Amino acid sequence: MYATGQDGYGVNRFVNMCYERWGSEVINDASIVVPNYLWHIFTRFNWGEPWGARTREGQLELRLSNQRYFKRNFIPPMLGWFLIRSASERFEATALDEIEWVLSKAAGFNAGFSLVADMAVLERNGNINILLDSVRVWEEARHAQVFTAEQRQRLCDAKSDWHLEEAGRGRWKLYPIAISKPFVCSTEELQPGQPGSAD
Repeated sequence: MYATGQDGYGVNRFVNMCYERWGSEVINDASIVVPNYLWHIFTRFNWGEPWGARTREGQLELRLSNQRYFKRNFIPPMLGWFLIRSASERFEATALDEIEWVLSKAAGFNAGFSLVADMAVLERNGNINILLDSVRVWEEARHAQVFTAEQRQRLCDAKSDWHLEEAGRGRWKLYPIAISKPFVCSTEELQPGQPGSAD
């Protein structure tokens, strides 16, 4: 809409035309800062995409500062978009600890989020059932509002890691966990007497 030369007016007009034609409530997601006029139309803002970065690093400061912004402005809290990956030269396949990191922050801020995955990625990731089951467990607990204020505060810490498991109907066990950095073994040949180790 900006490219039409109508700038903010074009954005407002387009969204308003769509909104007036919707017959029933529509959940909509704004990924950019929308003009004040549109605040009565949007359902939520979901800023933050980790494209090109690890899950825990992608626009982390923006995601956290958004939570304060949302709270001040009575906007439903959202953590942004997260990508479920296959292994590549740059990234490992999305693992349970990454998903639980996202889910623990969502529980701490009582925030929604978006998971993005291609069907081919879902089929290639051998842990997808474990990952999606973890999403179900965490989201059931979050929606049941089982976390105490103290737990939620600790879950918000970006440097903390947590594991949640079901412990019967309507019950869960929450554990703080410590995850070491990955150990990478160097397979290069060493000269006699040259020290060698894993990073």
